[in-house]
Amino acid sequence: MKNYLSYLTKFYGKNVRSQNTLVLLFLITSLFGCKKSDRILENITKSEISSVSNNNGCNSEESLKAIARILSEKAGNNANFKALAYSLCSQQLYGDYNIRITDLLESALAENFITTQEDQELRDHIEIYYCGTGNHPILFIPHIEEVDESYFKNNEFPLGYPNVSFDFEYNNTTHTTPSYKYDDTRNDLFLYLEEVNEEMAWNFEYDVWIFGEEENVSAENQVAAVDDTTKVFNNLPPTLDEFDVERFDGKKEWGGRIQVTNMGAIEPFVRGKFEFKYFVNKSDGGILKERGFGKWRRKNFKDQNWKDFGDLIGNWTLSNWGPMQLERWIEEDGGSSTTVTQSFSPGSGLPSVTVTHNLKSGDEDLGTANVQFSDLSMPDLNYVIYTLSHMNFTRKSEQ
Repeated sequence: MKNYLSYLTKFYGKNVRSQNTLVLLFLITSLFGCKKSDRILENITKSEISSVSNNNGCNSEESLKAIARILSEKAGNNANFKALAYSLCSQQLYGDYNIRITDLLESALAENFITTQEDQELRDHIEIYYCGTGNHPILFIPHIEEVDESYFKNNEFPLGYPNVSFDFEYNNTTHTTPSYKYDDTRNDLFLYLEEVNEEMAWNFEYDVWIFGEEENVSAENQVAAVDDTTKVFNNLPPTLDEFDVERFDGKKEWGGRIQVTNMGAIEPFVRGKFEFKYFVNKSDGGILKERGFGKWRRKNFKDQNWKDFGDLIGNWTLSNWGPMQLERWIEEDGGSSTTVTQSFSPGSGLPSVTVTHNLKSGDEDLGTANVQFSDLSMPDLNYVIYTLSHMNFTRKSEQ
């Protein structure tokens, strides 16, 4: 204990003025620093979080906890504020059931649901949050996609303090995240409740609010997909229609037919919808297609169902496209710009080709597959399923 307190004294310098402050910092840093699976109780008060944020000078996670504590308290004490949060998230201004905290504050202040003092306090925390990231802090309410408009108009949502979780505490092994609840009977404590999984988060009875960081994705993936519906295929490859036959020179080639085999490995549920994008290169390396499909609800991909985005790549003419295509799939999450380079051989007697795709550091690169012109597309002969990490895709050839 003494050695750890000495370290804290050295790290925080003159900001640490007493042994009591050191003990407090030891408690807070221990809680924030321990493994998520070992967390039993999160009992950090607003003033304690504020103190650590100010001492650190730049700590986005602790600042977001302070923001969440204040907003969850407000939601529990003011049904109109809670209804506003639900309404704004339901509008999907950025393609998912979330809202930027700054937008929420602007609307709440205009409606007099928060005071100018509360608004300033929250914006102070946001400034500290921005110190550690360039992306906006957001509130994401997943179960909104499971309810209708009467949920907001008639205040049918659960009243009281919501259950709060954070995207940065997601456990990749258990696919769960801790949830907390404001408790006004215990001196402003923010108490640990339980581990929340995806099914619980989408159940309105749990009333889960997830605070996190906005994803910095491409513009075409920053909006809700126009055709985002619950319509999915069975857990079998898509059925081909009467025009689907063996691939011949000059026929239409359709892509965007995918099956997600591990949803959590691609995108944790705390991050919301999927933002898929793919790249298709022809035999000489030239780009045929680079397309993001917008934000799609996770239910479209549950139980390894197939989803057909219905994307026409073009007419595969051997003289133009060559005998092979390279297809790469990613799930966008954002981050700093980066590139991935790959070399491939398009066929016997043809020179090796190198292609480069522009990604972001946080994107999930699901891998590539070679689509040969000679691959049969008739299910009775050899319906080719191309296997990537955590997903599969197929192709469709049509006259």
